[in-house]
Amino acid sequence: MFGKAIIFELILLLFAWLVAWLFSIPLWGEDKWNWLGFALGITSTLPMLSMFFWLFAIQVGAKSKDLPNDG
Repeated sequence: MFGKAIIFELILLLFAWLVAWLFSIPLWGEDKWNWLGFALGITSTLPMLSMFFWLFAIQVGAKSKDLPNDG
């Protein structure tokens, strides 16, 4: 299953490259790095990361309840 996910991501990458080539969009030519963009990028990922870790904690907690109690 992991191999299929990697292949799917590679296909998406090739598709993005093809679309950029067809519309003459430079892939790396317009990158402008600054601290404001970095801060906005980090803060925009916080809600998604917090939801991920919250769901992960719920899943781990549910699995630990299913384990037999040795006590």
